[in-house]
Amino acid sequence: MKNNNNLLGSASTAVMRQFLHAARDYGIEPEDALEACGLPSGVLDNQISRTTGSDLQSLLRWLIEKSGDPLFGLHIARHTSNLAPIASLVIWQ
Repeated sequence: MKNNNNLLGSASTAVMRQFLHAARDYGIEPEDALEACGLPSGVLDNQISRTTGSDLQSLLRWLIEKSGDPLFGLHIARHTSNLAPIASLVIWQ
């Protein structure tokens, strides 16, 4: 699934950690997700490291498919301190 197109810029791996933390709610192990997307398991070892935007997008796309939840991206907000209150309002209304 890995896309080598770097037109999407780069992203902090902190975002990946949020995605993978949310994925555990669906029984998805982070290592499985990284392997399926062709990402090295060590990508999450460094708090300040970055990844390509296309790798991040590939991971999110895979997580949506694997979870079976088309609103997976919205549900990630439950795991972010800044967006959790907003997500709760949107999800439950």
